Amino acid sequence: MKSSKIATILLLTCLSACWNTQEEDKFEQAAAPKVATEEEKAAAAKAAADALAKAAAAAASATRVFKDTDFTEAEQNRDPFRSFVSDMLSKGPMVAQRTVLMPNTPIDDMRLIAIITGIDQPRAMIVDEQGVGYVTTRGDFVGRADVVKSGGAENLPVTLNWRVERIRENEVVLAREDLSGPNRPPLTRVIPLHDADEENSPEISAARKGDQG
Repeated sequence: MKSSKIATILLLTCLSACWNTQEEDKFEQAAAPKVATEEEKAAAAKAAADALAKAAAAAASATRVFKDTDFTEAEQNRDPFRSFVSDMLSKGPMVAQRTVLMPNTPIDDMRLIAIITGIDQPRAMIVDEQGVGYVTTRGDFVGRADVVKSGGAENLPVTLNWRVERIRENEVVLAREDLSGPNRPPLTRVIPLHDADEENSPEISAARKGDQG
């Protein structure tokens, strides 16, 4: 009886050991990394090369091919470095944006022939280079405009007119802005009253007659 039990126990022990050995072998086979064969390595390398070739072809097709017209400035193809200063400059003659007496006569060619003071609004008669007289009061713009540079980075031309600043007993003082520097006082010019001998000249007499007419 005892021999039969012992034999049974030994048989179960052997079976258990065999089963554990088989399971350990399966576990080791599953855990061990799979070694790629030469054929699998070659197939993987070919797949990688094909992918690189496709990427290169896609990049080549996406590269823009430039033509000569692409470098010509147009409405859809603007030059980001172009300066538009020249477009803002006037192509024709400078035109004053205000009413100016004697707009074509330089200040040096004007002559002051008469002054009326002692009234609320003093007046002065100035003759242009054609001998035509004009009655002026304080605040009137007179003479040909000066074209000066505005300064700064752009240095654009600016049209400035002389203005009647004061009318004195024997002279007229003109003034205009000075753009040569910030906070500078206005520039001034003085037109003196002509002498008595010049008062009788034909041009002055004609100017007076024209003003009276």
